[in-house]
Amino acid sequence: MAMLRQQSAQPLSSCQHASAEAYATYIRGYTQNARQIRHLLGFRARFVQRYPDLGDWFRAPLAERVGRLYGEERKQPTCRVSYEARPYLMFLALDGYAQFDWEWLLAVPRLSIWNLLDRVGQDLGTVELIEEAVGLGYDREGATHALQWAVSRMFLHTSNPHVESIGDTHLTVVSEAIGQFGERSDLALFFGPVAHSHQGIARRYTCHLHLLHVILYHRGQVSQEPRRFLNHRNPRPVMKPRMEAVVARYLTARGLTDRPGTIGGLDLALRQFIGWLAPAYPEVQSFAQVTREQLLEFAEAMNTMVGTRTHRPLATLTKRGRLSRLCVFFQDVATWGWNEVPDRPLLGSGDLPKIPARVPRYIPEDELARLMPAIGSLTCPYQRAALLIARWSGARREEIGRLALDCLDSYADGTPRLRIPAGKTKRERIVPLNEEAAAAIRVLQADRKPERGFRDTQTGIVTRYLFVRHGQLISLQYLFDASLQTVCTAAGLTTADGKPTISAHRFRHTVGTQLAERGAKLRTIMNVLGHSSASMSMVYAHISDREVLKEYQAVLGPGAAIAGPFAETLRSGQLSASAVDWLKSNFFQTELELGRCLRLPQEGPCECELYLMCTKFVTTPEYAPRLRRRRRIEQALAQDAGGNGRSSAISRRCAVLSNSSPIWESPSRVRRQLSDQRGCPLQSDVSVSRQGPGKKEKARGSMEYVNIMEAARRCAVSDKTIRRAIHKGTLPARFPKPNRCEIAVSDLEHFTPGQVQGAVQSRIAALERRVEALEQQVQRRLRRPGAAKPSRPSPRAERTTGPLPRNLVPLPAFAQKHSVAEHKALAAIEMGLLPVKCGEWTDQHGTLVTRALDPKGRQAFYQIYQGVPPFVPCEQCPHEGTSTPV
Repeated sequence: MAMLRQQSAQPLSSCQHASAEAYATYIRGYTQNARQIRHLLGFRARFVQRYPDLGDWFRAPLAERVGRLYGEERKQPTCRVSYEARPYLMFLALDGYAQFDWEWLLAVPRLSIWNLLDRVGQDLGTVELIEEAVGLGYDREGATHALQWAVSRMFLHTSNPHVESIGDTHLTVVSEAIGQFGERSDLALFFGPVAHSHQGIARRYTCHLHLLHVILYHRGQVSQEPRRFLNHRNPRPVMKPRMEAVVARYLTARGLTDRPGTIGGLDLALRQFIGWLAPAYPEVQSFAQVTREQLLEFAEAMNTMVGTRTHRPLATLTKRGRLSRLCVFFQDVATWGWNEVPDRPLLGSGDLPKIPARVPRYIPEDELARLMPAIGSLTCPYQRAALLIARWSGARREEIGRLALDCLDSYADGTPRLRIPAGKTKRERIVPLNEEAAAAIRVLQADRKPERGFRDTQTGIVTRYLFVRHGQLISLQYLFDASLQTVCTAAGLTTADGKPTISAHRFRHTVGTQLAERGAKLRTIMNVLGHSSASMSMVYAHISDREVLKEYQAVLGPGAAIAGPFAETLRSGQLSASAVDWLKSNFFQTELELGRCLRLPQEGPCECELYLMCTKFVTTPEYAPRLRRRRRIEQALAQDAGGNGRSSAISRRCAVLSNSSPIWESPSRVRRQLSDQRGCPLQSDVSVSRQGPGKKEKARGSMEYVNIMEAARRCAVSDKTIRRAIHKGTLPARFPKPNRCEIAVSDLEHFTPGQVQGAVQSRIAALERRVEALEQQVQRRLRRPGAAKPSRPSPRAERTTGPLPRNLVPLPAFAQKHSVAEHKALAAIEMGLLPVKCGEWTDQHGTLVTRALDPKGRQAFYQIYQGVPPFVPCEQCPHEGTSTPV
């Protein structure tokens, strides 16, 4: 705004009238009509007579200077002198006699100077601008009108002879002038009484200026990236100056490391709290006077607040987010030891509203089948490509909007591969991509116009993005919100009020759910979705309904074949309905190596030494091979302990074998017990019961068979071990079809790979012997008389006075060399981000040095400020692995 006021004052100091002879010479240069010449000179004479000092006209009211207002006839304007003198005023600007202010230039709807320029043979360079706009995909007629409006106003304001003289400063001044002009209360005089037309005028002026900004940016003439709509907010009244000064300082400090969105959220939360505090507690003028009770009262008051955009009560997630930002603010300022703030945090995580853990809303198969044809029928290639990428990659919408132009390549086998930029987790990733989505990307790449790239918000690198049209980034609202409204309406997936039921993020949940249901590994889900922790990807494993149903029915379903201490409780139906509901929803958490532990949360953790002895343990026939192998291992370890005379190990192994003997029983016995309880034999009993020699082949016809991979999973061995056993003949198998091998489940119960069992037994026995030897060694050393430990030399204290050490460099000099302001470095030190050495040294020039950077500090300095203008790297950047000062 200061720049705008400075330039607005220039016309008053440099304006003057032109002589009648100079104006007459100019008129006769393009017309010989005596009547026209006489009228134009008469208009000038009356204007000079009324305003002998041109500054008086500049100081007159705007309505008087405009002359003809909205709805007035041409022959009856408000100020006839000013209206008829417009040709003379254009001459003053062309010859440099005057420069006009932005209020007048924006209030006059039509100021065409192009005919005058053509008559005098002056070119402002708009022809090249129009051709460049057409090359970026703009319509020629619309680009001509917008560029001529913007360039003509700038010329009349600055008198610059060519468009090449326009820079970032000029664009900023015009943008501020449009914002101020749109706030005038007398706009109805110039554009009519309708209020929305006033907003349309300011928006249209902004669009004209934006087009000029886009062309100049891609030409390389300006450095500031174009933004479609600049946010001109009215300055908010200062309610509590001391508190708002702390807020401004805090936002500046956080701005060194956080993104603009984070800073905006902090600013909103803190300003809202101050706005509530001003009428509620007017005596509180500093954050140091704020109490915990007042913060809790503010949290309660948020239940009655409404959103500024939705005009509805704030959601729980919104309230939690704003309170969380207040919590972070008080924690940070207390840690940094600032003045005017509390010396301890006033809020904790326990004070935040609790949010229920929701299951990700994936798109069902029937809705997906209706949605995909509608996406394929979109006419806009950008919208179609964005939705297809979201459907097949699982990327976030912000990541899709920042895809680079060269984001697509392929694996060695030709499968398309997509490179997703760093997003929420600050990591790039590469994922395979469906051919339909890859084809949509290739269409955009082939139709791309040459233009300048944009600086990436995450990496700071100038990048040519994929979703760029007309020389500017396409908004996420157009790529996703508008397109989903179209396709959901076409597919009939809308609510009663016409809103779409599908969001862009639901595609991401759909990809994660489908990967989990189709057996993808947890690491694969993490890599595809870009999760930083396994717990985030485990959510999709929990919603794999088919797997939950299968395993739930195997244990808790009617007629399930189970064994273990807790089996009888399940069969008798003694579990309450609430316990069954909890087990059903948390069934994945109950799985163990050899079965499941159905202990409820209110029963506390399992206190048994071995879960095989737990009263809540239950197992199924699926775990039979592992159970028998475990029994043999326990027997071998008991024999080994007896041979070595280890009585404690013998008693522990024997207790496990005796107390858990029902678990070792074969599944056939369990099934026969269930059959006796129901009074009829089970069909599957025939396949697992013992048969006579003459009925062996008949029984095999009704046996349950599995393939090699399933057999390896049940036996907890690799598939190669199963194949070797089949080739050696130790494991029977059949081949019903070519390239298909099947193994009977009953044969797996008696199969134990010798080399695996022997290796496990020998390793466990060796480890137990080693543990006992170490225990004996510890006991012997404890019995010895204590020996004095040799004193270790204390580390050498760092010198904080005298000459500056060779491995240190003064902080001011280092910051100046990298074009970083010293106060920014001090702010990073105060936040604990930049390690610094403090002392009182003298450098080689005799200058006192109180703060210096060691190699770690120089490396941290580079990591903080690299890529942040106006940072300039030196020849030793990034200062890794070097101790030589700059």
